[in-house]
Amino acid sequence: MDYVYDYMFHLLSEYSKVLDFKPVVPSSVQLLCEKSFFCFADDPKTKDFLRRSKSTVSNMPPCIFPHYDYRYIQNIEHQREQNIKKIWGWEEKPSVQINAH
Repeated sequence: MDYVYDYMFHLLSEYSKVLDFKPVVPSSVQLLCEKSFFCFADDPKTKDFLRRSKSTVSNMPPCIFPHYDYRYIQNIEHQREQNIKKIWGWEEKPSVQINAH
């Protein structure tokens, strides 16, 4: 997974080099503190929900993929190829009917 993150970081950093866009903060912007969101909540349930909901960074990595045996992957690939060949065979012989009971 580290390689995926490295690759994505590389892509984003290279892409950012070709961008001409320079972000500018608009003059009408207002800084808001965390508690100012409670002003928008009229309902007591909504205010309670906003008090309880806080985002935190997880200590776990985003996802963990299981490590499969190479032979297992080869077997899946072989089955896929066999199924494709079977379907091609069906398409070449339209006179054969397939019972779909």
